[in-house]
Amino acid sequence: MLNLPAVGIDDDFFDLGGHSLLATQVVARIRKVNDGGRPVGVMDLFTHRTIRDLAAFMASADTGQRRLLYELTKPGRAAALTYVCVPYGGGSAIVYQPLADALPDDHALFSVAIPGHDVGLDEAALPFDELTTRIADEIRERVTGPLALYGHCGVGSAITAEVARKLEAADRAIEAVYIGAMFPFARPKGPFAAARTKVEKLRSNRHYASWLKSMGVDTDEIDPEQADRIISNMRADSRAAEDYFTDLLDRRAEKLRAPVISIVGSQDPVTDYYAERYAEWQFLSDTLGLVVLDEAGHFFLKYRADELAEIVSRTHPAIAAEDTAELSDRGEDAPWDLRDWQRVGTREASTVRPSMGRFLAVALGQLIATTGAALTAFALPIWLYTRTGSVTDLGLLWALALLCGVIMLPIAGGVIDRVDRRRVMLAASTASGAVQLTLAGLLWTESIQLWHIYILVSLSQVAASFQRLAFQSAVPQLVPKRYLGHAMGIAQLSSGFALLLMPILAAGLLAQIGLRGIVLIDVAGYVLAIATLLLVRFPDLLGWRPREPLATAILNGLRYSWRHRGFRLMLGYFALGNVFLAPALVLTTPLVLAFGDIADVATVALAEAVGALTGGLAMAVWGGPRKRRMIGVLCFNLGTAAGCLAIGVHPSVVAVGAGVFLMAMSMALAQGVYSTIVQVKVPQRFHGRVFAINQTLSWSTLPIGFALLAPLATAAFEPMLAPGGALADTVGSVIGTGEGRGIGFAYVVFGVLLAVVTAGGWAVRTLRRFDTEVPDSLPDDLVGAQERANRLARHRSVTMTDLSPEDDAAGQGRDTESEVVVR
Repeated sequence: MLNLPAVGIDDDFFDLGGHSLLATQVVARIRKVNDGGRPVGVMDLFTHRTIRDLAAFMASADTGQRRLLYELTKPGRAAALTYVCVPYGGGSAIVYQPLADALPDDHALFSVAIPGHDVGLDEAALPFDELTTRIADEIRERVTGPLALYGHCGVGSAITAEVARKLEAADRAIEAVYIGAMFPFARPKGPFAAARTKVEKLRSNRHYASWLKSMGVDTDEIDPEQADRIISNMRADSRAAEDYFTDLLDRRAEKLRAPVISIVGSQDPVTDYYAERYAEWQFLSDTLGLVVLDEAGHFFLKYRADELAEIVSRTHPAIAAEDTAELSDRGEDAPWDLRDWQRVGTREASTVRPSMGRFLAVALGQLIATTGAALTAFALPIWLYTRTGSVTDLGLLWALALLCGVIMLPIAGGVIDRVDRRRVMLAASTASGAVQLTLAGLLWTESIQLWHIYILVSLSQVAASFQRLAFQSAVPQLVPKRYLGHAMGIAQLSSGFALLLMPILAAGLLAQIGLRGIVLIDVAGYVLAIATLLLVRFPDLLGWRPREPLATAILNGLRYSWRHRGFRLMLGYFALGNVFLAPALVLTTPLVLAFGDIADVATVALAEAVGALTGGLAMAVWGGPRKRRMIGVLCFNLGTAAGCLAIGVHPSVVAVGAGVFLMAMSMALAQGVYSTIVQVKVPQRFHGRVFAINQTLSWSTLPIGFALLAPLATAAFEPMLAPGGALADTVGSVIGTGEGRGIGFAYVVFGVLLAVVTAGGWAVRTLRRFDTEVPDSLPDDLVGAQERANRLARHRSVTMTDLSPEDDAAGQGRDTESEVVVR
């Protein structure tokens, strides 16, 4: 493990380079061979660091209940301040060793070993109340003098908050409560929230392992069984923390006397909106502080321990003395700053507060409007094809809808970042309603022309881009941010159910009231959405803001991805595959209408929706392959090709439905595995830009398939598969002849071409071995350190360029770099 030629019996494990992950591996191996002996945990290895001491410990008798607090600083020092620190979910007490090493000599640090977290011990997890009571009792017994608490992430923050409450209830004074990388989070009430929680529990531990790796914690070095246990503990801890905060917020418990100080990384997605979210701790304390670590990610306690030590030793004395100027204005090169602090009542409260009721009202209006739009989007292509019988017209409609929607996204993002989101949603809903009302008028007067449809669909997609992005951005503004994850899940869940039921509903409505009636329903949905937006006031708080504009993200994503041949090949592979996938998406309606009716089209669309849902759920439960993920993408793309083949071989609802189910399921699985690849191979802060460039490049080829290949294939193959056609006696003897069989053959051809493209990708070693050819990403905090160093270097270079010759001469003999930074 240590990669050393030899280790002496009295060599210190940690002095030789051992760390928390290696310690976990050591105790896991000891557990396998130590049958019947005294169990050894990670903190036992920390306490007994040599082979001699550890052997003596294992040979000694078990002394019963283990303590919970372990001192990580040198014992016996006279402590001017003692910290008690609680690790994050699934974490060992030893994760605080870097912080302990960085503290001033007159500070002591105890870390909490949470029962059930140590992979070397068969300990049962304690109920939350019993655990916090034991920690508080041990602190009162063992820690004297000034005391500060620190908790990191979800479970660390919850345990720390409750321990602080119990200590103050026992009249034990606390200097400060520091909470790292987390704000209070809770579970809203209602059936949608309960359903979302149940769905979340289905997620595989592999999903969380990939997420942890993107954030800076790699569990691949640990035995898979032990890694699974650690992640299971983390998930259980997170649920317990959510239950605790939910209960604490509901009963409005008595506040702490100690200040609560939030420490966040500026690039940590878990603590987005920190400028306002830190104030949510007002339910726990009347004195709050916010400290921001420049370019830090989620696990800064490991990678930024020196700055963290400075923060926890300097911030609360400055707040207590109301002398925060030095911490708040530390200059551009400062690695951290006290961004804000307040006492309750020093700021005027907003008159309009976020609430789940406010969010649900707006979300319901948007859901009804988007459902109406989806009904029209389903019915209009069917209506158009039954009127014109032209695949060219249908393909152009799909191409225009895609192009207008995608091209408008960067513009919409820029506008939404600068304009009130409620106004954008009102304008977009009004524009969409006007477009649909115009379409209804043209249909009712029977004066509609093909060019009318193209223009109206294009305008509708432009408005939809603004509406969709504005609503997504407004969700954090409408809902209390402690419920943000659930609110996003509720919106996705409701949209998913609408998508699932829409084909059957649209087919029934199209048969009963026709396209004119459906468009009027669409108009009524927008009227309701507009009325809701007029009645509901939006809080004057932060909504979602991207870290960079969408156009900038696309350009940066291109720069990032183009640096490595593997990423270039992957982007090219997806773009080429989508050329042949696009016709398969547009030709389903003509194919089914050749032998069936509108109800059959709806049945096939429902099979497609169920396939996509099945693939998404399977990916959530399974989590994707642990290794060789790109091979997984290639295999699922072969499944997509097989689905195309199945669609074309037989003119029946069962065959086509089975084919679209397989195709949609395979696409969802491939997309899920690809997302995992990005998580593992790309630092977390760059995920958005890489996804943006992939979507832009891969979607850029879809219009070729929609508007060119689909019409050409239909025009070429339909005559060949007609009775007496060129392929009637060969291919026709297998897949049949007559109307629609040329489209069926087109599916076979495009399925074969997709398989050929995938086989070509398989043949390219760099693409096939993507997991080994492309290294895993660096921990996000290390990437942040590099980003910060590069930014400061650019700043210094610019500043030095601005120096006049007189300035430069005056600077001789001084620390020029320091002078430049000050300037």
